Amino acid sequence: MSDSHKAVEDLLRGISPRPEPPDDVRARVFTAVEQEWQSRKSKRFRPLLAAAASVVLAVLIGVSYLNVDDSFAVELADTESLWVADQRHQAGGLQLNLVPGTPMLADEASRLVTQGGADLRLRAGTELQWLAPDAIRLTKGSIYIATEGSNRFQISTPMGVVKDIGTRFMVTLTDGELEVAMRDGITEIATDRGTYVAKADMLSGDVVRVVKNRITVRPEPTSDDRWQWIHEVHPGYSETGVADLLKAISADLGLSLAFSSPAVEASVMSAQLSGDLSGLTPEEALGVVLGTSSLKRLKDEPLRLLIGFQSGDH
Repeated sequence: MSDSHKAVEDLLRGISPRPEPPDDVRARVFTAVEQEWQSRKSKRFRPLLAAAASVVLAVLIGVSYLNVDDSFAVELADTESLWVADQRHQAGGLQLNLVPGTPMLADEASRLVTQGGADLRLRAGTELQWLAPDAIRLTKGSIYIATEGSNRFQISTPMGVVKDIGTRFMVTLTDGELEVAMRDGITEIATDRGTYVAKADMLSGDVVRVVKNRITVRPEPTSDDRWQWIHEVHPGYSETGVADLLKAISADLGLSLAFSSPAVEASVMSAQLSGDLSGLTPEEALGVVLGTSSLKRLKDEPLRLLIGFQSGDH
């Protein structure tokens, strides 16, 4: 062991144990200290050792802080293949303990729920890093977020930062392009070309496209096919009243709910459904409702989920 290594080790002996930093980090610190010590070991010996001790202590404290103080829990609700750091998960129903900087890669569509109640769905191929319990950095792919006003979530990208203001929206990042599609509520998109507030109103939502030289905005039906993939990891339904269930299904499909007559509406309001609908997609849950009742879906209005009787209104 060199004299500099021994001196640094002697200083560290009086420090209470903390989690060890990675070997490569420790090696780099000691190498830098030794090189500096060898060049200035005469009159600057004591100040340099103090600086070296400070550097190593900072590394140790930083590791301890990330491993303990900054950790937070996220529920992995549904997946067939999700990488968290270097560990692969192939089933849901698991609590993940994360620290800032934890990377994720979704081989398949995956669903996560934060402690603040935000519902996150990652499209297959999506890559991100967790920055905090309510903040991520998206590096590739698409993420759908539904907060329903429970918290403010932030998505950072190389093209700009998307801030949730209680809503449902999708952020997609591809090479040189950021796209934010709105389904409900409001988001704020901050870029180096300015800030834009995107909204959804009734059955139409803004689609904001950010590229290097410009920002464009266009309206799009909230029932557009772009939303279909989020149902691959849908949590299902807990509603037992048919009216409440149809309302939830229509919202997930981006449609308004309507009835072909007052008689149909009255029938639906009093109807109850028993059985487990957890894990079903909106279309599957709708099939259960229609298959166990005298109701049917009328197809003549594309922006509405129009419900009538199978044998005609009466």
